[in-house]
Amino acid sequence: MVRGRGLVGVGHLKQRAQEVVWRNNPALGYLLPSRSWSCYSTVVERANTERGSQEVHVNCRSNGHIKLNIHAPLIAGQSSPVILYLPTGPVGTASASIDDDQVIAALSAASNATIVRINYRLGKGLRYPTPIHDVLAGFDWVKENLSTAKPSATHRGRSIRSMSRYGVCGQLVGGSLATMLALTESRLGESRIAAAAVSNPIVDWVFPENTEETETTSMDDSFERSYNSMKAMATRSKKAKKLSSSWETYKDEQSLSSESLLSARRQFFRKPASYFDSFASPILFFRSPGADVPRDENVFHEDEGDDNDVSSTTARRKAYKAFPPTASSLILPEMRISIGEETPLYDQGEELVKLLRRSIIRIREGRAGNQAMLDRFEEEELDETRKKGRALEEAEQRIEFHMPGRISIWGSPSEPQWRNDVMEVGAWFRRVLG
Repeated sequence: MVRGRGLVGVGHLKQRAQEVVWRNNPALGYLLPSRSWSCYSTVVERANTERGSQEVHVNCRSNGHIKLNIHAPLIAGQSSPVILYLPTGPVGTASASIDDDQVIAALSAASNATIVRINYRLGKGLRYPTPIHDVLAGFDWVKENLSTAKPSATHRGRSIRSMSRYGVCGQLVGGSLATMLALTESRLGESRIAAAAVSNPIVDWVFPENTEETETTSMDDSFERSYNSMKAMATRSKKAKKLSSSWETYKDEQSLSSESLLSARRQFFRKPASYFDSFASPILFFRSPGADVPRDENVFHEDEGDDNDVSSTTARRKAYKAFPPTASSLILPEMRISIGEETPLYDQGEELVKLLRRSIIRIREGRAGNQAMLDRFEEEELDETRKKGRALEEAEQRIEFHMPGRISIWGSPSEPQWRNDVMEVGAWFRRVLG
């Protein structure tokens, strides 16, 4: 099935439902005037006047409904960004003690944004692609009903329509879904995701135990050499390269072990092919998985069964993909990626940063082929080293990489410093979306 323009994945979810009258909330009134909605909301209930929050039920076609919790900005009466918050998800022992509402409170305080919590469904028999469908349905509702666009302007007698720009935020499973949404719902000329902040996102469910350690081969060797030369030119202090993978080194980390991630995968995916999909493992938008999808498509996982696909996969060399596609209207949003230094997910998070920056450099080099762009940036006077350095600097500015702590799980009682990271995330959203 196809969603959007040329991206293979989940189906188009939009459905027109019965009209429902919104129950007005003074704190949200400037965004949500009293009117009839026609974008699949079937129930609107419970106004929490203390925090200025409301709950909306959104139909997901014949697959039940999801709840959205909408939290008003702390300072009402002024324009504010809209940030989607995707809950952590049931992964690892740490997730049981995480209070997503505390994370939302810290995020709201620092960003003064309207926070929309999309309560996607996962676990207890609910598997992928349900959470993907839920998040996309929630975002469609937000685009229809929570506009951040400025009033239309007129230029040379023509009306110019402003498009809404949204942020998305999450960690672990929520970080995976936030990354998916950011990469697939950011098109020029449309209301889009313009900023994404994720912490310890699970962007590759094809874990290292499915593949051999192989070099990643580029589909464009000349570009790969160019990218490597840019990295060599950067005179920045870098963390020493680890001798073994983070998956192996930190496999016994109590709050987020490799086994807990494998257990979550067994529960969340009915069969191996499901996590080889780019919408589930968004790093696969940028490269091949490094393993063949198991041939036996009829093998279904049981919640506590053996991970049957481990022995049935065949390792392959990884190949880069050009993403966003050259002819696509997709663009990469600004991203802020936080990774705990001692988690099994460190390597895949670091790789995602590299691939995102690589993509920005590729796109920038393509722009440089246009003489008008060369004149604009006066790059015709720069030598090759400075050109490459500028491209790398732009990539690092648009894709920020942070290592705020050992594990860095937001909302975890065992890591009180998480609040500082979330406050920094909120300030970042305020700057990027302001």
